[in-house]
Amino acid sequence: MRVLAIDPAVRNTGYAILEGDPRKPTVLGYDVISIPATIPQSAALSAIRTHLVHLIGQHQPDEVAVEAAVGSTWWNARSSTWKNRAYAGCVADAAAFP
Repeated sequence: MRVLAIDPAVRNTGYAILEGDPRKPTVLGYDVISIPATIPQSAALSAIRTHLVHLIGQHQPDEVAVEAAVGSTWWNARSSTWKNRAYAGCVADAAAFP
């Protein structure tokens, strides 16, 4: 089984491609999709989507695992909102592929 694992964020979305036994998978590749701070957040989300669509097409994963955004507090509500948007975008991108 091949899995695309995604750690979503607006500026630095991490990912890994894993294959084989779930208890001891082989790492086929990993990287970070880095988006410069000069790019608006909406454009950053679009760039992440483009990169993920390319990864899914290239590696043809059987499953996609997206790290869930965890709770927020009043002091990081803004960053949590963008993290949730990145999370939602990653889930939507993965769902678009059978």
